[in-house]
Amino acid sequence: MKGKIEVYKSFGCEDQELILEGNNTVVDGAGELLADIMTAHASLSSIPNLSSILDASNYTIQAMSFGTDSSGYRKHGHEWGTTVPNKVSNQSVASDQPTRIITISTQSDLTVSSYDPSFAGNILPSFVTPRQTKLEENTLPSGVGDGVYLSSLASGITDIGHNLNIIPYASSVSVSASLGGISSLGGVFGCYPEGSGTGGTQFYVVSSDVNIPTLTAPLLVSSIYQGTYNSLFNEVSSMDVSGFLNFVGSSTTNGGVTAGLSGLTVSAHGTLHASTTGEIAYKTVIGSGDLGTANLYGGIYNIGLWSMDLCAALENNNPPFAFTPTSNSKKYKLFSKKSLLANLCKTSDGVDVNPTTFPGYDNYQDLTIVWRLFFV
Repeated sequence: MKGKIEVYKSFGCEDQELILEGNNTVVDGAGELLADIMTAHASLSSIPNLSSILDASNYTIQAMSFGTDSSGYRKHGHEWGTTVPNKVSNQSVASDQPTRIITISTQSDLTVSSYDPSFAGNILPSFVTPRQTKLEENTLPSGVGDGVYLSSLASGITDIGHNLNIIPYASSVSVSASLGGISSLGGVFGCYPEGSGTGGTQFYVVSSDVNIPTLTAPLLVSSIYQGTYNSLFNEVSSMDVSGFLNFVGSSTTNGGVTAGLSGLTVSAHGTLHASTTGEIAYKTVIGSGDLGTANLYGGIYNIGLWSMDLCAALENNNPPFAFTPTSNSKKYKLFSKKSLLANLCKTSDGVDVNPTTFPGYDNYQDLTIVWRLFFV
């Protein structure tokens, strides 16, 4: 089995541009999935409460996720402590904090209007091996100065290995914390904004640390640039709070599923059946706002493709497994991953024009990911 990933700008249009192409790494989870398929006992079909275990959806690709390098989860918008503005200690946190992202510029030129995570000393993603079960190790934000992990403040948040999707759902996720609950910590965990239907998520890039129990004058004085990002993922409710982008169906057989726009979709190669070509293509679209916000949390250096983990799902739920952003009964097993040498969210100010006219932060375009698997 082989696989490759392609990333396009303006996919399907006359000016379509391939900006990234490379082979993926198929990990041991793919072999475990094949073993599950071969050992699923046909006799389950005659047992009413268990027959749905044999449903094909339990043995297929079901999600995609995105992440930065390990160190990025302790920098950028993830930082916590008294020396960064995103979250302040020993003060009341603004009630609307989850809908706002604040990060200190990492660049020496404070007139630049495009955040570059690499200026904060990003390292490369971890070395890829087939034994990996998640995109990165050690991905919980930590305290600044005292080194206290936020897991000691907020129960229920685990080292899942990729970007979370807490901001839009912070007020509805039941997690306790010493600083007022997850609704006060949503901005720390990130990593994607609210949809346009709820007004999007405001962001601020500031020049230095400021004392902001609320977003008032002290913050605005040190602001370099600010704006609002809107999420495609959260506008269509296709990603859960753990950062798993849901599989929504085949774009070739379901006219209601637009290829990639509704979540993760699948299709065979062209008009030919997968049994003829051996190729299956998974597609999704990362909206411009999702790219912009992910960049403020360290960028995207890892992409993962996930199959169902049937055994884990059966521990707490019976099939069929329902997906909702805040309560997802599906459980996943890493099938393959792609690590990047460059930030997928990288942007820059206009080169031939005045950067204040064409700022990089406002210059994002939707990207389409096509992940091809070859079963030959």
